[in-house]
Amino acid sequence: MSLERRLADDLAAAVKAQDRDRSRVLRQVRAELQRAQIDKGAELDDAAVLGVIRKQVKSGRDAAEQFTKGGRTDLAEKEQAEIAMLSEYLPAAPSAADLEACLDKAMADWQAETGTAPTMRDMGALMRNLKQTLPPGADLSEVSGALRNKLS
Repeated sequence: MSLERRLADDLAAAVKAQDRDRSRVLRQVRAELQRAQIDKGAELDDAAVLGVIRKQVKSGRDAAEQFTKGGRTDLAEKEQAEIAMLSEYLPAAPSAADLEACLDKAMADWQAETGTAPTMRDMGALMRNLKQTLPPGADLSEVSGALRNKLS
């Protein structure tokens, strides 16, 4: 079953169960999917659907952070609940050991290609290479922070 179909089925189930919060979140995602589909001019594959969901999660994290800074913990908690609902559709994040192994391999490959140890100046190129080899579900901001720590 495609991810888009799963979202539609879960939305129908949430509406039937009168789960207003879940229905609202899933409707927002479906609206974003329709926008992305119109922009692309074609059907979305699962990778594109995951991209839209990741974008929604990132936007929710940013909003929760702003609400927390502004002293609105009630709204921050609401955003966190929405993130939890959307995270059900994302692949599991890789373990710290898996992430560490990917970083070590990327740095070793870099050193083999260039003959020099990677430095902070090479971080952009390393991240481009890592994006292609990272397991699904990896949070790029987390990967970037871990890479920054290794290069320092």
